[in-house]
Amino acid sequence: MPHKRAKTPPQKILIIRLSAIGDNVMASPLIRAFNRKFPTAKIDWLVQPESEPLITHHPGLNRSIIWPTKRFKKLLKAKKMITLHREWWAAMNEVRRERYDWIVDTQGLLKSGIIAALSGARYKIGLGAREGCQWVVHDNVPKIHGKPRISSEYMDLAEFLELPVDPFDMEIPSSKESEDSMSAWIEENKLSNGFICICPFTTRPQKHWIENHWVEFIKTWWQATHTPCVMLGGPGDKQASHAIESAVRAPEALINLAGEKFLSIPDASTLISKSKLLVGVDTGMTHMSIAHKRPTVCIFGSTVPYTETGQKNINIHFRDLECAPCRKHPTCDNRFDCMKQLESAEILESALQLYPKSG
Repeated sequence: MPHKRAKTPPQKILIIRLSAIGDNVMASPLIRAFNRKFPTAKIDWLVQPESEPLITHHPGLNRSIIWPTKRFKKLLKAKKMITLHREWWAAMNEVRRERYDWIVDTQGLLKSGIIAALSGARYKIGLGAREGCQWVVHDNVPKIHGKPRISSEYMDLAEFLELPVDPFDMEIPSSKESEDSMSAWIEENKLSNGFICICPFTTRPQKHWIENHWVEFIKTWWQATHTPCVMLGGPGDKQASHAIESAVRAPEALINLAGEKFLSIPDASTLISKSKLLVGVDTGMTHMSIAHKRPTVCIFGSTVPYTETGQKNINIHFRDLECAPCRKHPTCDNRFDCMKQLESAEILESALQLYPKSG
């Protein structure tokens, strides 16, 4: 049962989910859950700048507040302590001025726990709180790994707070500006008849599918459908994306947008929402596709996949080897056997199964 401080219905709630992009997407169902339980309450979201555009247009959200973690780290590294002190407290005071009734810390780390501790909120709850912030919250909901349902840890938090969780769908609405921009880009690039998105890149090499498998998939997909692939990724993925592009040697089959400056994160999300299908590894953009309810082929390796998404148009591929899931500690001498065994023919068949022939 929630702490006695939670018994009075809140009028102002702050959800803290600073990073990462995928976690902000998966935490998004909390907004609707709070809306349904407390329809008059204002829901705010504290987030780092790179993820803020994904949630700020949610109709159930009152406002988003940016917490510039990278800026603070940069000032600390440069030893500009006076500027750091001034800017950090300016950000903290923006939170304090709102006089939140509840702080919901889904980050559960020291950087978010300090914010919760100094917020002045009468009730504070953490999700998997550690690094000392478990001592500043009134309730701490454990984060249980390995549950099959996507967003399961956030659903556990919602259920602890006795919020309605049926449905508990991810939701990342696009802005009108992004909708207009991406519609124009699709028209200019003659993709109105359809395209699919591929997302080969993520944070750790053991979560990547094998490069040769991607090349083979793109070639055989084009031969089977004559539908181009649009490859998405960040600035750090440029070199790897060019390697795939060079190996494919078919500009009509592959459009490489990885690291392109004109494509912001919200634009990429909007582009995904307009695709016929997405094929991706365990990365935030793959979760965006599920949130947009697009047909999605998920390729998992070192992490345990979510096998239950609440949607029928999701195919998940995973090899349950003896070493799986290794997460951040591979034991295969970087062979990545789990990913090698997921060959391109299997993923092609899965993609074709989900591929809508029209519309």
